[in-house]
Amino acid sequence: MWEFFRSIWIRLPVDGSGIFGSWGRSTAARIRSVTASRLWRNRVPSWALPVLVPVVRMAWLIACPAFAVKAVRRSRSTFCLGTWCKLTADGWFRGLHPMDSANPEIPNELVTSCAVEGLGERHWIRLWSVLGSRGDQALAKDKLAMAESLGKVGVPTPRLLAELPRGGAVRLGAWSGGDRVFIKPRHGSRAQGTLSLRQTTDPNVVLVSRGRFPTRIMPREAVEGALTKLAETDTLVVQEFLNASPEMSDLSADAPVELRLTTARAPGCAARVIAASAKIQPPGYHSATTLNIGLMIPVDPESGVMGSGFYLRAPGESFPYVPWNNAPIKGRALHSFARAVDLVEAGSRLLPDLPVIGWDVVLSDRGPVVLEANTGLSWNFIHLWHGSKKAASPLMPLVLAWLDRFAPLPRSR
Repeated sequence: MWEFFRSIWIRLPVDGSGIFGSWGRSTAARIRSVTASRLWRNRVPSWALPVLVPVVRMAWLIACPAFAVKAVRRSRSTFCLGTWCKLTADGWFRGLHPMDSANPEIPNELVTSCAVEGLGERHWIRLWSVLGSRGDQALAKDKLAMAESLGKVGVPTPRLLAELPRGGAVRLGAWSGGDRVFIKPRHGSRAQGTLSLRQTTDPNVVLVSRGRFPTRIMPREAVEGALTKLAETDTLVVQEFLNASPEMSDLSADAPVELRLTTARAPGCAARVIAASAKIQPPGYHSATTLNIGLMIPVDPESGVMGSGFYLRAPGESFPYVPWNNAPIKGRALHSFARAVDLVEAGSRLLPDLPVIGWDVVLSDRGPVVLEANTGLSWNFIHLWHGSKKAASPLMPLVLAWLDRFAPLPRSR
């Protein structure tokens, strides 16, 4: 029971609205209103709404100030009452989560030309979840099913080596032979639970790279215990680890350059790539993310030319060269970028009712290979290139088209 209430608490505000709901004709108000109405309609019986919605609103009335205290303490060495009041007010009236407002993963100043006043990252993630069809959402989240569907239309994906069933004890087997492998949860997101490993000539130790930690030697029993723990909540997918393409290996010899290509569409239209970024991992890392140690690089979605890289932990400092060996980044075109664009646009045809999809693609020695599709996307992450050029959002007109499909503005008399 405690776990149930805890899961609800951390998801507040459940529908992205403040304690009084959403009103007004602004874009932010429309997004909050459409999100809330479709979320409740899709997931809760109509007879329960008169009771459940007020209960959730009252829960947010209590939870928001508590989250604001935590946010202020995390972002400042001393408590600031003024900041706490602003975070609480924004949460109560706009549904903005204090943690997002005070400590955004991608600073708002990087995308000021594309920002929408009154919306946080959780608003966008909720919006994507209610606009598209639930069937397409489920397919995109199932990494095994998505890879199988992509293979049927000629889109290359990493070779599947094994499935480690949920709830079972994990033992390293033939799939963990001499080559490095990559392991991830079947329904995971945000790179949680991902790692790479390679067995050594000593059967009792394994080379493991996970998240912000570089490759290190671990006892076999400890690795099997960690994998068993991960498998308690989801099936684990074991795939081949792809090597870097020769043309890009000077940037990172230990791991291939990884692209995030974002496709978007208007209702009933074909999807096209509207945004791109790249991740480069430092030497010795194989599963780092841009949230920890990976170097993030905005990419021109039209040409595949990279801008300067930066770290999320220090976004004010830019790197025209990779910091570990001075290989050039800024102004350099990504190898096989056009081919990667073609692949994800072909893959998007498998998900015709999703307005926005984030595709992870690696530039390997076999060419571009699609890793997976993502649906819970960050607005700021999508707009890194456009924000760096002070350009308007290419996604907003498409968002408005989807809003008109579900909640058209009344005509003026």
